[in-house]
Formats: sequence, C-alpha cells, structure tokens
Amino acid sequence: MRTAGEYVNQAAGAVWYKGAMRAVVVSVLVLSTLSAAACRSSTNGNGQADAATDIDAPRAHDASTHDAPDGRDSGTGSDSGTGSDAGTGSDGGLDGGSDGGTGSGSGSAVDGGTAPATQILRINEVNANATSCDLVELRAIAGGDLTGLRLLERKTIVFTFPAMTVAPDDLIVIHFGAGPNGPCSAGISANETTAKTEFPAAAFPNNYDGAFDLFSTDAGLVATDNVLTIMRTTTVIDAVLLSDDAAGTAAGDSEDQAAVVAAQGEWTMVGGGLPAGGFIDDAFSANAALDLDATGKTPAGASIQRLDNTDDNDKADWNTATTTVQPSTWGALNVGQTPL
Repeated sequence: MRTAGEYVNQAAGAVWYKGAMRAVVVSVLVLSTLSAAACRSSTNGNGQADAATDIDAPRAHDASTHDAPDGRDSGTGSDSGTGSDAGTGSDGGLDGGSDGGTGSGSGSAVDGGTAPATQILRINEVNANATSCDLVELRAIAGGDLTGLRLLERKTIVFTFPAMTVAPDDLIVIHFGAGPNGPCSAGISANETTAKTEFPAAAFPNNYDGAFDLFSTDAGLVATDNVLTIMRTTTVIDAVLLSDDAAGTAAGDSEDQAAVVAAQGEWTMVGGGLPAGGFIDDAFSANAALDLDATGKTPAGASIQRLDNTDDNDKADWNTATTTVQPSTWGALNVGQTPL
C-alpha cells in the first residue's frame, strides 16, 4: 500500500510531465511558423520575392480558316457574356478558329490582347466591290494599343490585329484577298506594324504610304448587305451597316450582327431610336449606309466614306440625300474631315 507521501510525489511528477510536453508542442509550432515565413520570403534568381503563380498565362490561339464568302450565314449561338467568346460570345456565334501568324485571317472571338484604354478606332472608308483587293480603312481617334482587336464581317472575324500601337489620326488600310492565290496576293508586303512606310509603296505598289497596310486572308467582302464591326471580345468599338439598296431583304447574319451592334448603342436610325422589330430586311436596308455595288471595281474607284469627324452612329455619318459614294482617299483623310 502506498503512503500519502508516495501519492504526493506521483501527482507532482504528472504535473511536471504535462508541463514539459506543452513546452515541446509550443516549440514545434514556433519552429514550423518560422520555417513557413522563411519559405515565403525566399527570393528568386534576381533577388526579388517570388511572384504569385495564380496569374493566368496568355491563351494560345487555335489556327483555322473561316467560312468561304457564300457560307458566312452559318454562324449560330448567343452570347453568354463570360470571358473569351470561343463562338458563344455576344458576337452572336462567331465562325471558325482564331487567327495566328501575322494577325490576318478569321476565326472565333478570342481575346487576343490588352484592351485599349479608350475606344480608339472608327471605320472610315469601305470598298467591297473591287475585283482585285476589297479595302477597309480605319482611323485612330486616340492613341493606344490595338493588339488583339478584331474586325468582323457580319458575324465572322476577318482580321485580328497583330501587336501594334497607333497615334491619333493614324490611318490603317486592311487589304482583303491576301491569302494564297487570292485576288490581292500578288506582290503584297508583310503587315506594317511599326511605321506607315515600313514597306513603302515604291516597292509594294498596293500599299499606301499614308496608312499602316495590313492584310487579311479573307477572300473578300460581301457587297449586298453587310455589317462591319470592330470588337474587343464582346465590346463593340465601332460599326457600320452597309447595303447595296435602300430597300429589300437582308441576310440573317447581317440582321443578327446589327442587333448586337444596336444593343450597344453603336447604330441607330437617323435622329436616334431603333425600328420596330429591329434592323430586319427593309428596315436594315433603309437605315444602312449606301451604296455597296456603286463602289469602284478597283481601289482607285469610288468608295463609301465618312463625311466628316462626327460619329452619330447612323447612316448620316456616311450619306447625304445626294451623296452615297465618292472618289476614294485611301491613306488620307476624307473630304470634309479635318485633323484631330
């Protein structure tokens, strides 16, 4: 039988043991915390703290070609408004895969780069009727980065911008039919991305020294009813509805893209507002800029042009009661425009 003293000694030993174990546990926790902090403060090869690893890497573009001109009405789908489009964006279901290489060509709506700080481009001049090179001219309203912006014809991407920046009043001419054996493929230069005379007209007669010359592998523009749109992902930067007649039916893809453009306030009737039922058939043609089939058969012929510096997002920006097409001014400001 244990004496009272033995019980006292046993209790004291238990107390000491528990205290010692607590001290060990605390020491282990302190050491673990210090070790984790040391890992977080470790430096990279440049002596700087390691960067976080949860930033998305740039997305690669899938190479493909877009529909032939007579198949452009096949795009389907509606915009989910989430991230990159991949054919399901506000563009109404865009055809094909995104462009690779020089930025020319067509494809689905994939965010190809950083958005400019402002909506910096306007469509300025169009010829969709040339038997050689159809042309679209764009005008920079402000300086900024164009990388990854897209030009759409109806619902199809026909050009994705390569890495380049512009200054106010810079002009860009996009030449169509520059693919292999295309109508504009002979004697063309590479894209001009650093200077407007990077590939001068003296060496490349199709180029315009007053503009950045860029080239699309798309075969050419539709010259009946059309919608040209500059977009970044699902944001419309500028657009124009075009027609060859002030009345008549319009293709479904033209009407679909007109609805996308109108929903973002980038096209209205003259004076504002939308037609009852939207820009459909006669209402499309009556409110579109004219006249696609009156433009020249060569780039030197007539073109559809903005009339001045204003942008009211309607056909009055392009036509008057007596003016539809005018002598072309590629690589220069249009008659009625002044430097910004």
